[in-house]
Amino acid sequence: MSTPIEYGTYEAGKVRLEQGDFGTYLIVNCATSEDILIQSDTDFVGLAEVFGLAIEEPLTIESIGKAIDYLDNNIGATIADPGYFGE
Repeated sequence: MSTPIEYGTYEAGKVRLEQGDFGTYLIVNCATSEDILIQSDTDFVGLAEVFGLAIEEPLTIESIGKAIDYLDNNIGATIADPGYFGE
C-alpha cells in the first residue's frame, strides 16, 4: 500500500489526487499534467486504497462513503505512480 507524500511534491514518477467536477476525482501525472478521470463511485474504494486508506470490508454503501470522505480529505496528496501512467 502506498504512503501519501507531502502535498506540493511535483516530481517525475508521482501522481496527485485532485477534485474533479460533480463528485469525481482526477489522478494527475505530476510531471506531465496528464490526468485520468475517476467517476464511478464503485471505483472510489480502490482509489482511496491506492492513496493509503485500508478498507477491510466488502464493497458497500458504507465503504464507498468512507472512501469518499478519505479522498475528500486527501485532495492534493501525491504518491509514487502505481502504474496509472505506465511509469
